[in-house]
Amino acid sequence: MAPSGTRRLLLAGGDIEIFDRWFPGAGWNIDDLIDGADVVSGIRFVALQEVLAWKRAMKREKDSEHIRLIEAHLSGPAALDCQVCVSRRAVAR
Repeated sequence: MAPSGTRRLLLAGGDIEIFDRWFPGAGWNIDDLIDGADVVSGIRFVALQEVLAWKRAMKREKDSEHIRLIEAHLSGPAALDCQVCVSRRAVAR
């Protein structure tokens, strides 16, 4: 259970969080998030633009690096620093 009362499942040692709802509640329609989701290997993931907006709204210190990386990714590969590019190539192999 998250501090907000939302149920959550932690995977990969806490690196991945799965919640039973999208919060903070105002401003996001679940049906729209699902309809606009990216599908990878048959699994729906909330679009990165929405994740970025959510992380900005949450204003959590732990999200600051994620925000930087998502912004860089959405700006294109040239915006990513070399270390991130090398890591991505290693994962893609």
